[in-house]
Amino acid sequence: SLIQQLFNIPRFQDTVLNPPVITTPDVPLKMVEEFQQLFASLTLSHKRSCDTTPFVLSIPGYDGGPIDPCVQWDCNEFFNMLFDRLENCYRGTPKQYILREEFGGVFSQQLICIGCPHSSNREDPFYSISIETKNKENLLQGLDLFVEDEILSGENAYKCDICNKKVDTRKRGAVHTPPTMLFLHLKRFDFDYEKMVNVKLNHRFSFPHSFDLEPYTVAGLARKDGMALNELEIHEDAEWITRKSHIYHLRGITIHVGMADRGHYYSFLDKKRGRGGTKWVRFDDTKVQEFDPKDIPKEAFGGTETFRKYDKAKREYVKINQTRSYNAYLLVYEHADADQRREYLRNHKSRNQLLSSLSGERVEEPQDVAVGEGEEDKEKDQGNEEEEVTPTSSSTPSSTPSTQEEGSEKGEKVDKNNKIENEKENEKENEKENE
Repeated sequence: SLIQQLFNIPRFQDTVLNPPVITTPDVPLKMVEEFQQLFASLTLSHKRSCDTTPFVLSIPGYDGGPIDPCVQWDCNEFFNMLFDRLENCYRGTPKQYILREEFGGVFSQQLICIGCPHSSNREDPFYSISIETKNKENLLQGLDLFVEDEILSGENAYKCDICNKKVDTRKRGAVHTPPTMLFLHLKRFDFDYEKMVNVKLNHRFSFPHSFDLEPYTVAGLARKDGMALNELEIHEDAEWITRKSHIYHLRGITIHVGMADRGHYYSFLDKKRGRGGTKWVRFDDTKVQEFDPKDIPKEAFGGTETFRKYDKAKREYVKINQTRSYNAYLLVYEHADADQRREYLRNHKSRNQLLSSLSGERVEEPQDVAVGEGEEDKEKDQGNEEEEVTPTSSSTPSSTPSTQEEGSEKGEKVDKNNKIENEKENEKENEKENE
């Protein structure tokens, strides 16, 4: 389900299909090659589905060993771990900025002193934002909690470094730099301390097709507080960070169905991504079907559903309310000005400094088909299923030579040519000695 969401983002797809030449030692080159082959299969294969097993086995886990494809991961955790591995692979290459440009944002932890005019900020890069759903009805309420003030006072008061004394302080988080592609993780899993078990929160939690992130940014909160934007000490990318709106449009939804300790993921995504209309598709293992976005509330918000069931005792049909165990877990939004943002990042003269802020570290110049299990070649189903290629865990992806493999082949040819030239020189020397 996650692979399909990433495959539907053209710039990321192009990066995976055309990886940079990687010369850094101790990086998982096999992962880059398998990812390339998987995306090549999704692009070119005529099969109903593609096997993800070789790719998953090539990803180093937390212990350094391969990931077990039979163990289900939390979708958001896998997303962040995958990007951490890819970022490590691309470091030092001409494409080392790609992930941060397309998906990276910056989170700011603010401490605003009440008893004095001072404040401090700690900035951290992110690829996804986790949103609380417990006791919340919708995404905007979750975002409100995300930026809600916490007052530090008394023993918990913050010691101001400038005043050198403890003062009452407002502590809050906010988005410092909004990303081009915004991944929102809806926290549907919780821990029940009475029963001492993990539980899933299946209550209704709605989200809009479009929304403005500006009220939840550092600049937006500063405007709300009546603070001058020049007090924010923004040195790079100021035009983007301080703009008065950050509209995002929904491009994909990953659904979790099941319980806290087990379940299944599948995805809905807009294939056209708002370019020339919309075309929503459902990817569920080997099944690919067109999807009407009008059904998003029913299919992704959770809550309860009512259906009729025959009651033998009463000899009549009765209405039954049942909690939906299927609901959105990961939301993919794209900035309304994403294309202009991408062009800006490619051409900006201070690109290194800008991306340094996105990555949270000093940036140096570089040196030059549905995820699932099942059959490969089923006949096309009747109905509205589409001819889409989807990644699965049972078929083998078509092979596409990787950049590294091409490089090694060229190296072998050079070695052979050198060997032939050496043999010719030896023959000439022998002839001279005989004369």
